Amino acid sequence: MAKNITVDEHLATLPKELLSSYKALRLMASKTMPTAVEMVYHNALGYSLSKSPWDRVCYIVHQPKGYINFGFFFGTDIPDPAGLIQEEGKRMRHVKVHTLKEAKNPALQKLVEVAWEKSETDIAKWRKSLKKKK
Repeated sequence: MAKNITVDEHLATLPKELLSSYKALRLMASKTMPTAVEMVYHNALGYSLSKSPWDRVCYIVHQPKGYINFGFFFGTDIPDPAGLIQEEGKRMRHVKVHTLKEAKNPALQKLVEVAWEKSETDIAKWRKSLKKKK
């Protein structure tokens, strides 16, 4: 079983060149989703409706190629007029963040706001779909 690590321990593992952008994303996430439970899960910083990783809405993870993904577990129907979201997966989407300026982009914060606003509904629909498959 994997060892649970703290957020500070997780941050200490990040490449120094990504740390300021990662911290800016973390600050934006905590301000935009003030009631979210922040957790480290699968080497990513996650934001959840509860203490369960199954209730995560968003995540921040650094990539070996030198950028950060700000991901959305239910990102397929988030309006994205700025065209930031990468189109991959059946329900998950992400935004690639290369610079501190990109981490502070107000359009990214708007995506997070929308994801958080619809998170309870999205998670409930997802759980219901899992029950139907059984």
